[in-house]
Amino acid sequence: MPSITLKENESLDFAIRRLKRVVEKAGLPKELRKREFYEPPSKIKKRCVSTAKKRMLKKLIRERSFLKKGNKNSRIY
Repeated sequence: MPSITLKENESLDFAIRRLKRVVEKAGLPKELRKREFYEPPSKIKKRCVSTAKKRMLKKLIRERSFLKKGNKNSRIY
């Protein structure tokens, strides 16, 4: 659990800002959103597979556009 110690003569506003930064850096809001509702393992697996497909498609598109722009002698049919 993230924590901060109040410095001498530090206002509460600055302490709250520091605490928010520490909590955000630790990734607590993201983790809370992730665990807010139960997600069955099958749904997790489907989500992971779909994101992997999207990543591969983006990579493929990026490589093809690089080949078209980068090397004029290579032709893609």
